[in-house]
This record gives sequence, C-alpha cells and structure tokens, in this order.
Amino acid sequence: MGEFEFDDNIDFDACAELEWGALAQRLEGRLATLKREEFVEIARTDTPSEYQRLLSFSQTSSGRVRCTIDGAAFIGWGQREQRQVVRVQRAAVAGLGWRELRGGKFVYEVGKRGIPELVALVIRSLRYVWEIAYPYVLTVHDPSGPASTGMEGNPIGDGVMPRDPDHLLELACQVLSEDCGEPLEIYDKAIRFQTADDFVTKVLVSPQALRLEFCTILSHGTPDMDLLGAVVAEHSSRWPEVSIVVTKGHVFAVRAMEAAVFHPENLLEALTEWLEFCADGAVDIVEQFHPEVLDRPESQSGEVPIGLVEMIARYRDDPTATTPDSLMRRYRANAPMLRRYARICAEMVKDWTAMEELGIDLEQSAVEVERCRNRRQEVEQFLPVLLEAINLAAERNVNWAG
Repeated sequence: MGEFEFDDNIDFDACAELEWGALAQRLEGRLATLKREEFVEIARTDTPSEYQRLLSFSQTSSGRVRCTIDGAAFIGWGQREQRQVVRVQRAAVAGLGWRELRGGKFVYEVGKRGIPELVALVIRSLRYVWEIAYPYVLTVHDPSGPASTGMEGNPIGDGVMPRDPDHLLELACQVLSEDCGEPLEIYDKAIRFQTADDFVTKVLVSPQALRLEFCTILSHGTPDMDLLGAVVAEHSSRWPEVSIVVTKGHVFAVRAMEAAVFHPENLLEALTEWLEFCADGAVDIVEQFHPEVLDRPESQSGEVPIGLVEMIARYRDDPTATTPDSLMRRYRANAPMLRRYARICAEMVKDWTAMEELGIDLEQSAVEVERCRNRRQEVEQFLPVLLEAINLAAERNVNWAG
C-alpha cells in the first residue's frame, strides 16, 4: 500500500467542525478591524447561480458591528411552492434572536466586545437555518481586507461601466429585483417601490451624471422656513448621505449614489441605508412637518427603530456614559422623536412582561424566562433616563424659540 493512500476512516464531521472553527476565527479577527466604509459578505457557491449572497457585515455610525441577512438568502420567496419553506426559514431566524427590519431583512448588532457572540450566531444560523453542513460551499468576499488564504471563492469583479442612463437603470432594476425576490419594473424613467413604512420610493438616474438617486416625498407644500431649517440641521448629522430638497412645491429626501462604474454591492448598501432612513429618519421628519399623520399606535408594525435600539444598547454597555443631558445633546433636542421612543419603550415593557408571564405559564425553560425578564429590566432601567432627556429637550426648544 502506498504512503499516500486515503484513510477510509476519516472523520468528516470532525473535519467540518475544524473548518467551522477556522471560519469563526477568521471572521472574529476581521470584524474587530472593520471600518465604517468597509463590508464583508458571505455567500454560498453550491446554487445554480454559483453565488447566492446570504449575509453581510458592516459598521454602524455609532461604531457597532451589524450583520444583515440579505433578501437573496431567502431565494424563491416569490414562488408559491417555496413560500412555506421560506416562512419556516424566517421563523427559525427570528427564533435565533435576529431582529427583523420593516423592509423584511434581519439584522443583529453588537459592540466590539460582542463580536464572538455575533460570529457564533452567524455560524449557528448558516448550519441550522440554511442547513450548510460543510463550510467549503461558502465564500467570503472582503474587498477591503487582507489577501485571504483558503475559501477565497469567486471574485465579484470590478463592476460594469453603463453605456447610458437607460442601461444604468436596467442594471439597477435587475439587482433590486433579485434582492427583493420579485420583479420590479421601469416606468417613466424610474424604478418604483413602496417601503414597509409606506414611503413610495423612486430610483432614477440624475440628469447631471451617471448617478442613481433614491427619492421620496416628505411633505406636500413648503413648510415654515424656520422649521425646515431646524429639520435639515437636525437630520443632516444623523443621515449625512440623505439630502433634504425643496422643489416644485414639495419637500423631498434624496439619497444619491455615484454609478459611473456600477457595483451591485454598492447599490445594495445604499438600499439598506435608504430603508433604514425611511423606517426611522423619514418618519421623524414627517412627524415634525405633519404631527397629525402619525396619530396611530406606535407598535402596530412590531418594529423598534434602530436609533432606539442603539440608545438602549449604549445604556446597557455603560449606564454612566448615557445621561439625560448626553441623550438630549446627541439627538439635538429632538423632542418629538424622543417622545415617540418613550412610547415605544412603554409598550416594549408591556410586551416583555407578557412574554415572561406566558413563559412561566407554559413552563418554558428558565433560560427563556430569564431572557424575557432581562430584556424587560433593560428597558425599565433606561426609560427614566429617556424621560428626563425629553424634559431637557423641551426646555432647550423653549429657550431656542424665545
């Protein structure tokens, strides 16, 4: 028998565990150095397309690491025979602790110290939800990272140079259709879709350059100019990529993306930021322009704004660093938004209390009951700080008005 004969007794499961461990170690090391403008993407290569994007990592404006489960991860959700499978997958994802955004994507955010927790959740999701037994079918795309060894995968390429505005819009329509799982159409030189927050969005090409623009109307008619100036000043720091434009008797929000060389990943990143803006920033702006249109229960969507999630997370990580004054200053005395967050917090306390009591009645595990109790206590401890920040914001606004 030769020296290099294969061993029939190879433990493939043990080898897979080693490979999963190596992937986890690689991700932990890379995410610890991830910068604001960078991203890391994981895709599977054993599908007919040979590149099915599953999830991506990025850094939030507050420095936390966010993992987003891509819409393409639930391939086939628009096909009738696949919908049950996808419903099971989405339920499994939610059961593992991922947070669902209004746009249908799932996210999980941690501080730097929570990176091992995030990576463990990602590995668990890949194996449990998508039933990936061996990590060799995965590829890690890290355009800003160091040269990788092993599991390099298929390069995405350097992008496409659109021939003209129509070609650019066709490229964008194809990528957005694949991401949302259903065909979008180009009508009157624009792609139209409606976000889960009922903001009608148009994606069009700028007449000045090969540049894609996400647009939505925030107000019909021109509001008081002092109010408009305050809104623009307040939100420009929170959403620097989004411009507030007054034209043709309307107030628009516009998010532009240079596309002289078209990269699908850049468009999807812009889409994610746009959906976050619509779910959080745009709602606040509309409330400031037209308070009457948001006279509805805060929890009807079941979604917690990202800004509030970040507030609670910062308070949990270091309660002494989150004071009423620091909250008021960080959010530029935005009393309407802070009041809305307080209403949502009160409802969160009720929801977590009900879940805790239900868990006890159903004799669920002590771990699950304790999780509900801890979530409730986190919000209860943070709420008085938020309420005091609202009082400070109201006082500051009165002083400014005077």
